[in-house]
Amino acid sequence: NKLSLSGGRTSFKDRKLFSGDESVGTGKFAGIIEYLRLDYEYPNIKFRTFMRKEDIDVKWPRIGEKQPWLPTTYDAELQHTLDIGAKNSIVWGGTYRYNTINKNSYIPGNHAQNLWALFFEDEARIIDKLTLTFGGRYDRHPLVKEHFSPRGSLSYSPSKNHTIRLSATNAYRNPAFIDSYLYLEGQSTHQPPLPAVPYNYVSQGNKDIKSEGIISYEAGYRSTWLRKIVANLNLFYNEYTDFFTRTQAVTYYAANELFPGSPGGVIPKKVVSTRQNGGDAWGIGGEVDFDILINGWLSGIANYSY
Repeated sequence: NKLSLSGGRTSFKDRKLFSGDESVGTGKFAGIIEYLRLDYEYPNIKFRTFMRKEDIDVKWPRIGEKQPWLPTTYDAELQHTLDIGAKNSIVWGGTYRYNTINKNSYIPGNHAQNLWALFFEDEARIIDKLTLTFGGRYDRHPLVKEHFSPRGSLSYSPSKNHTIRLSATNAYRNPAFIDSYLYLEGQSTHQPPLPAVPYNYVSQGNKDIKSEGIISYEAGYRSTWLRKIVANLNLFYNEYTDFFTRTQAVTYYAANELFPGSPGGVIPKKVVSTRQNGGDAWGIGGEVDFDILINGWLSGIANYSY
């Protein structure tokens, strides 16, 4: 068996800059990131657990505000491999994750989430040249509820130096804390060409938002030439659904509200931005690469992707 323990602590201050909108300008952040991880391996069994904690302060010098960010993650995973005969191997197990975030300027109140999942994968060699792999993962999220993600692939090797692979996967991305619980409210001023008058803004998350989804299809070919050149060609087609987007609800100044004779329904008075699901898309592409062993001390690689 094998046991390993690792940990780390990173401290940084005012080393990174990032831009916000016109109302807050450029921000700096500083803080501490800590982690602790334990891994244990025994024949056919793997166990991993870790803790990651962030204590970060974001400073906006223009407006003189300081915003804390305090998330913590606890995670554990157990995996077991079971060989059934000489041609069938099953991997199965489960994971558990506990996420917390303390009250900060972006997310009011303290929040916690319990997430767990069960997974399995079966690799079966149907004949000596043909291997079928299929599996799935069942997840439980406190807001978006259950997900089942199947996947499968077929690998065919007509000869020792050539392999063809076809695969399909259904996956998703759950909303993060900021997607579900964000709430920011403040006041800003319109920029030209609109008149420089104040308006209120609200940016908020949505606890009813669904997960983003993707269905991916891939085809690959791998070949070895003269024991010195390995060539790979991979093609993919992806279908994306339920993007995380934003919708805006705008309330306008009424006629004569700003000054006598001012128009109504033209200049925004309040803007409410909410996270929503919206939009589908597809993506297609491929990649080819060559790994070349020139001699015992020199090798090279050439790669192109689209």
